[in-house]
Amino acid sequence: MKKRNEPTISYLHILSGWCGLFLLFLLAACLDDRYDSTVNPEVPEDRVAVNFTTQVSGKQDTSTRSLSMDGEYRPSQIDLLVFKIDPQTGEETYFYHTHGSDIHDLEDQGGKNLYGFSAQLRLRENEEKHRIAIFANLRKEITTLAQTLPEGISKEETEEKALFEATQKWTDERQDYLPMWGESDPVEVTMDMSDINGTIRMVRAVAKVDVGMKINENEGCLAAGGLDNFIIKQVVVRNAMDYGRVVLEEGTINGDVATAISLPEQMGRKRLAYLPDADGRSVFGKIYLAESANKAGQTLDEKTCVLIEGYYSEDPDLPNTTTPGWYRIDFYDQEDQEDLDVLRNYQY
Repeated sequence: MKKRNEPTISYLHILSGWCGLFLLFLLAACLDDRYDSTVNPEVPEDRVAVNFTTQVSGKQDTSTRSLSMDGEYRPSQIDLLVFKIDPQTGEETYFYHTHGSDIHDLEDQGGKNLYGFSAQLRLRENEEKHRIAIFANLRKEITTLAQTLPEGISKEETEEKALFEATQKWTDERQDYLPMWGESDPVEVTMDMSDINGTIRMVRAVAKVDVGMKINENEGCLAAGGLDNFIIKQVVVRNAMDYGRVVLEEGTINGDVATAISLPEQMGRKRLAYLPDADGRSVFGKIYLAESANKAGQTLDEKTCVLIEGYYSEDPDLPNTTTPGWYRIDFYDQEDQEDLDVLRNYQY
């Protein structure tokens, strides 16, 4: 990260977290309210009301942010896609779409982010088991998808079509919070069923990027010590992806961490700009990106990167407040020696 003819800023860092950003490495059921109704609807005879417990991964730090705690952690809307599992072949095919109600916080002494909700599930038809995929904060996308799914489409094909648009920044004003996904083990949906066994881990479909100078962390809270001779004017993400997959490809997740990339066929690239926090030292809790490859022969001009516009002063006692400069931070795969060599030899 250099600007020609100026010293290197040695304490400028980025942190990325959650699932999948492979830069550093990875109307039928529409509701008007932001949160689904807390009143459970009447249950038809061919369905059973079932309670779910979900866990949203990540730390609940209290650093300055554009997106609130609810925005990062709360599943504000729940949609479910249910798949039949053939008892003979094990093949999983799409069955139906429904949504959750009575979304509520659950207390946990270990500090986990637990949420409960209820859903009306159809009873099994021929002794088969069902697998339930849970989508949070994706009401429009999943409802639209369910309306277009042909009968008998496989689970894999269905989940390939589950995309979200990332052309806008996530903020509280959008009331459109971070997309998440999780799924159950195979279950037998019978009339005497009341709860899904175990806690279903929800994985965010975006990566979070924090930018700051002299970042330190204390009890989950990020802080930026800053430099005496540099102030951030703005942070720009170049070549950010327009679309992302909600569900990771099979075999590409370990716990809640992506181990390989899952890209949609529908892609596009854009430029997103973010203003710094009040002290000009950082951009925390504002940058959420869809997964990007940054591989496969791309040039550095084509890859996703972070550009920092800021005011650098050779003498801290004579601050520069009028002539900003640009500084580029590149993501790379630390195990890819060829990628590292390209970065080292690139003329910024």
